[in-house]
Amino acid sequence: MAHSHPVKVIDHFRVSPPLGSVPTTSLPLTFFDYPWLLCRPMERLFFYEFPYPTLYLTNNILPILKNSLSLTLQHFFPLASNLMCPPSPHKPYILYKDGDSIPFTVVESMLDFDQLIGDHARVDLRELQCYVPKWPPTRVTSDDTRVVPLLALQVAVFPNSGICIGAKFCHVVADGMAFSHFMKSWASIFRSREDIACLEKSMLPSHDRSGIKDPLGLESIFTKDWWNWASSWDYDLGSTFDD
Repeated sequence: MAHSHPVKVIDHFRVSPPLGSVPTTSLPLTFFDYPWLLCRPMERLFFYEFPYPTLYLTNNILPILKNSLSLTLQHFFPLASNLMCPPSPHKPYILYKDGDSIPFTVVESMLDFDQLIGDHARVDLRELQCYVPKWPPTRVTSDDTRVVPLLALQVAVFPNSGICIGAKFCHVVADGMAFSHFMKSWASIFRSREDIACLEKSMLPSHDRSGIKDPLGLESIFTKDWWNWASSWDYDLGSTFDD
């Protein structure tokens, strides 16, 4: 079991793209995506100085964080989607439906922020684990399709010292560069006070998979490997890959 320091949960809610802004969309997986189906969720922590009390965050910063995140998800809607894993012979795919959302948790920590982010050797990196959001559980539909969430976010406030934005996401929906693109876009909309026009068209993500060619038939090979694995394991990123 991972070591953790106590944090106090202040709020928990869900954030979705603005209702009606994204139509129902199904994205097929490519042969680039299949190997990451077996990968543990990726974890990222972003620390920022924030010399203000918790109440200032909840009253003044949190509403802008939520609204700017919602606007950002309008362009990065796969992160608010679910990975659909139907039984064989059907292929897994990413599905977004209007109203799909991500869990967003706000916590308070009383640890020494400066010591936590200090440039020094650490005895135990697990002290950071409580700043990583909890992974939401997988659901199973009536037709035995597993519905796997793809992103969870958490903001930890260190009163009068700093904040930490923690993210946990499935590599199938975003690699490191793609997730960095998402975070930078969120930051841009936040700084612009929720002006989505601050994102130039050249900076918007493309979700078109049609340009990816597969002359060697790798998708078929990876799909068979996936079915073999999924038939013998309980595919639940929450229970299998969580701490």
